[in-house]
Amino acid sequence: MSWDYSELSHQAKQLGGPEKFVKNLESFNYNKGLRDGKKEQTIVFLAIAGVAGGGYVLFKKIRDHIKKTKEPQISAAQADESRNQLIQTIKDAEKNKVILEEEVDENGKMC
Repeated sequence: MSWDYSELSHQAKQLGGPEKFVKNLESFNYNKGLRDGKKEQTIVFLAIAGVAGGGYVLFKKIRDHIKKTKEPQISAAQADESRNQLIQTIKDAEKNKVILEEEVDENGKMC
């Protein structure tokens, strides 16, 4: 045991005395703790940023869905009116085609 003490005393003397030796040990361990703490802080920050980013994307998706559901919907009356207009347009087009076909003779000339 005396040898460990002797070695420690020798190292302390080489580094400028026991106070400076202990101060160097404290500084080393303090700085090592800061580095480790910064790594942990970075991991926590990245986790928080990931959760916040995911939450923002989810918020936008929900907001867009709500906007779409609030858009005016086509009523049954409007759908019926559109259907009737489409049918009438097709009927009118068929009438015009029949009239045009009757006005054209066999040679493709209009009568």
